[in-house]
Amino acid sequence: MKHLDEIRVIDGPIRNLLRKLFDGDNTTTKEKEPNVITTKPPTTTTVDLTPIDLATMYANNKDYGKNRYIDTNALRRQDNFMISKNVGLLQRKALAQAYHQEGNKSTPHGNGAYGLVGWRGNRATPIINASEAQQFEYLYNTAVKAYNNEHWTDGGKGSGYKTGKEAYEAFINAKTEEEAAKALNYGYVRPPLEDREFRTKNIKLLFTKP
Repeated sequence: MKHLDEIRVIDGPIRNLLRKLFDGDNTTTKEKEPNVITTKPPTTTTVDLTPIDLATMYANNKDYGKNRYIDTNALRRQDNFMISKNVGLLQRKALAQAYHQEGNKSTPHGNGAYGLVGWRGNRATPIINASEAQQFEYLYNTAVKAYNNEHWTDGGKGSGYKTGKEAYEAFINAKTEEEAAKALNYGYVRPPLEDREFRTKNIKLLFTKP
């Protein structure tokens, strides 16, 4: 028998029916293409909102070096505020270290430095007469919430950061206490070089139980 394609006189529905009989109907075995393309949901990063152990922090003060400027209650209020803003533990430890070393509320520290972390110049102007709560908000907005090129710098020679944004991102994405302390102190707080190095090296000591 000749192949169906050679039967030229047959056409239309009859031809199609005969083709199925001769060649088989493959449509029943062919998998259907999915109508919906599924994707994995975005990975959610869990933020560690464990409160800072301030008792340990103050127990280590005698071994840590410099005088503490802010009492435990004020530090707890600062930590609670940052927790309410979903700020992670490593970043809050670095901020607490800065409060511990720099904070003097709104009174002058000397050399033109003011406030929780010793802001100077134009950075200090908005907080000179600000309340404690207003300073918490100011610190969060300028140091944590988003990159702010008026507050973040590359940290100068020896920091390892090429730009202020790189320093900010290193702080936000820090995986260790040292990474968070280095980025914050070089890029944002900017104390004298010896203090930047000291805080980076010794932050774990401040939060390690004696």
